Amino acid sequence: MKESKEVKRIKKGKSGITLIALVITIIVLLILAGISIMMLTGDNSILNQATNAKNNTIEGQEKEAINVAYHGVLTDNLGSPKTGAKWKEELEKQFEKNGEEATVSSDGKKITFRKTQHVYTLDIERGTIKGPKVAGGKSTLAELYESGELKIGDYVNYDAKTGATQATETSNQTDNGLADQQFVLSNYTGSWRVLGAENGQVILIATDNVGPEGEEFTLEEEGHTYKLYYLRGRSGYQNAVSELKKVCQLYGQGQYADKAKTRSVNIDDINKITGYNPSTAKYGEGEWNEYGNQVTYKFKGATSIYASSTNGKTNTFNYGNTSLSYNTFWWYNNGWQSLTNAGAEETNITTLESTYYYYYPETLTDNEDSTAETGIAHTSPEYDMLFGTDSAQMQGYWLGSQCVGTGERNAHFYLRFVGEGSVGCTYLADSCDSEYYDGCPVRPAVYLESEVCGTKEENGTWTLSE
Repeated sequence: MKESKEVKRIKKGKSGITLIALVITIIVLLILAGISIMMLTGDNSILNQATNAKNNTIEGQEKEAINVAYHGVLTDNLGSPKTGAKWKEELEKQFEKNGEEATVSSDGKKITFRKTQHVYTLDIERGTIKGPKVAGGKSTLAELYESGELKIGDYVNYDAKTGATQATETSNQTDNGLADQQFVLSNYTGSWRVLGAENGQVILIATDNVGPEGEEFTLEEEGHTYKLYYLRGRSGYQNAVSELKKVCQLYGQGQYADKAKTRSVNIDDINKITGYNPSTAKYGEGEWNEYGNQVTYKFKGATSIYASSTNGKTNTFNYGNTSLSYNTFWWYNNGWQSLTNAGAEETNITTLESTYYYYYPETLTDNEDSTAETGIAHTSPEYDMLFGTDSAQMQGYWLGSQCVGTGERNAHFYLRFVGEGSVGCTYLADSCDSEYYDGCPVRPAVYLESEVCGTKEENGTWTLSE
């Protein structure tokens, strides 16, 4: 039986509609499938968001556990945090009491949770927590230094200008005793080397000296240009350490730096590297300025000063016909103090302890011998970094460390410096009301954050990273 043309037309129409619908359905399903896959596997996928939420919850719980344990230790110890082995012991007690499975490093600063292997760093002084880092992950610079892989003298690609918000710093005349002196960050073009480590933070030293801008602070000598930072008198002595720290912090603004801890290089930095121990070296033994010698000064009568020391020396000095003003005795004890002779039979003034010394890094004595290796060798990287091997570097730099030199009739108040291949001092004031000035370049010591990591490049320089 033959179908009509109308029926055939209808069948053809039915067949066409069904095929189009099928294609559209497939396309829609593919689009939906793609969207679903993206939602499940993309960077912002449901699975990733769920995982991140879970990790954030775990990390939050772990940080809270550290915070509770930290304050538990403070409460049990009346607000005085302990350090070292005792702090580790106290902190682990708190974790155990609170049911937390965590281990604490020997210095009390690294906390590892056993289940997650998350490692956190606790700043005991501030109570702040950094991390987590997965145990066995990238090593921090402090860990590399402790293991011996990162060494004193290694170069690090720290840039003091990256991220800096302060372009200049001024030391005022009121504080330094001489003149307003401005340091400019952008003028520093030197590198940075490893000076040491302290409390889990690596310390860098500027390879080049820095100083204030201006012709009056510039010295031209033997083809070299030096910028000298000047300190003068009692104000210069009293504020030297804080002023040096202030100007050095200008260079502690770079990425990964701890600006608050940045300071000037000081005598402890130098002695740690050279191996000099002033207590055993006994500089000036048997003399008035023997290291550690305590000298007591007294007025006797109207025109005499009497001095006696713990190493057995005594002296009476009649200053009646001298040009110096011995009639008023000045000394420093958390601030300047003075006493004027009232003419009594005997008046106690003060007792001062001598902390003066100077030495050469090769011999660790005041005798120069560049071939000696009692301390650090003249050819060593450490010597090159701290004392220099050419005249430009040997100009030296201030150290952020004061000292006192005691004598048979008066005392001098010094600031330490490195210069001409030795560790020395220059006095800024004395007990006779005299004031002096001197100028040296400055060497910043920049602390890096404890969590900063490092990678050693083929040229030996360390690149910093989070």
